[in-house]
Amino acid sequence: CFNHSYNGKEVSMENSIKIDYGADVDKAIKIMAETLESSPFVVPGAKASVRLASFEELGIQLVSYINIKDVADKGVAISQTNIAILKAFQQNGIALGGKKVQIKNI
Repeated sequence: CFNHSYNGKEVSMENSIKIDYGADVDKAIKIMAETLESSPFVVPGAKASVRLASFEELGIQLVSYINIKDVADKGVAISQTNIAILKAFQQNGIALGGKKVQIKNI
């Protein structure tokens, strides 16, 4: 379903990521917002809305929304911002959620 009466190219983009229960949620939200707001795809001056979406079995789900300049770039914008968020979390010690596997030598 499309809204054919809307002529603009600007559209909202959603990103989500799961962080570990031991991670600093406030720090993760701040890093995620700053990373998104610095993306070249984002409307200049746009502010990211980052929320704790849910508590899940394998971690805390964060979700964000921000407007990008062109709907045609949505796929690549999501991919590039997801990569940037992942790198920013890694650089700042924010562990991602997921199963932890421990291998023991016998």
